[in-house]
Amino acid sequence: MTAEDILSNEDFKKCVEGKPLKDLFSIKTSHVAVPPKAMIEPSRLCEWCGEPTMVSKLIETDGRYMCRECSDHDYRPVAE
Repeated sequence: MTAEDILSNEDFKKCVEGKPLKDLFSIKTSHVAVPPKAMIEPSRLCEWCGEPTMVSKLIETDGRYMCRECSDHDYRPVAE
């Protein structure tokens, strides 16, 4: 695609203005499988930032349970 292939806003407006929607869009029925509802689990506070996090999503790092964000960073205290 080149710059000449791209319509300006004004040219685009002229192309679509006044046309019936059926000429501009193709509307079809679709069938999509809906995923099952997420399991509800209790939350526990991340031991570093204090953010409530679903228990199954906590990661044990250095004996502490942390959210993914905190467990991925190297800004934990050296000594407590």
